[in-house]
Amino acid sequence: MNESSRTTTCPTWCTSDHDAANDWPQWHYGPSFGHHLQVGEFNGVAGGLLDDCDADDLSPAELRQLAADALVAAEWLEAEQ
Repeated sequence: MNESSRTTTCPTWCTSDHDAANDWPQWHYGPSFGHHLQVGEFNGVAGGLLDDCDADDLSPAELRQLAADALVAAEWLEAEQ
């Protein structure tokens, strides 16, 4: 771990590279759910991170898939707490 990233304790699911020069130690990235959703944690608070997409970028089928992915991510988060 480099000096700028400070020492951090990661959740067991953290996939962040805290040795990278640009990584922030308070951010922890975890598993992805579909194409637009990833679980993460910031300063000890875990939640879903939505990729930068606009509603008009998604077809009705893609929007349904995002909703299904969000449900799976929420269940995963609940199981991890």
